[in-house]
Amino acid sequence: MKTPVLLTLMFAAATAVAADKPNTQAETNPPQIIFGTVSQNSNTLTPTTEVNQKDGRYCWVAVNVNAGSKATVEEFQQTPAGGSYTAPNASIDSNALRTQHKINFYATRNERGEYNHCWLYGNTDPLGDYETTVRIGDIQFPPIKWKLVR
Repeated sequence: MKTPVLLTLMFAAATAVAADKPNTQAETNPPQIIFGTVSQNSNTLTPTTEVNQKDGRYCWVAVNVNAGSKATVEEFQQTPAGGSYTAPNASIDSNALRTQHKINFYATRNERGEYNHCWLYGNTDPLGDYETTVRIGDIQFPPIKWKLVR
């Protein structure tokens, strides 16, 4: 069973700006989402597609999203059979096989203007292939496929 882990995620996003043509904010800094793990010893996000059950914090950080200080977030989780999610301030709908989960909650931007969220996976969660899709406001990010491993 997963419970959300709220962390301040540290990472820097570098963008290049063309000098010969002025660009709008959306062109120079398009919305991006980064998925990865955060170790128990640091608050640094390490991009990966493999999550270990023993230190299973799988997180995302979204940057350059103009959805206000508090945004509606929809997460779609596709899991091996028997997956489950719990969160105190979220609405969670799962199918009968517990392989598809729709999770709705509000996220507040951090001091760097980023939205982030983490889930803690453990020994009772099914090993195998997962897929996570995140929608913040009107912006839907492409799905990311990852594995929960022993």
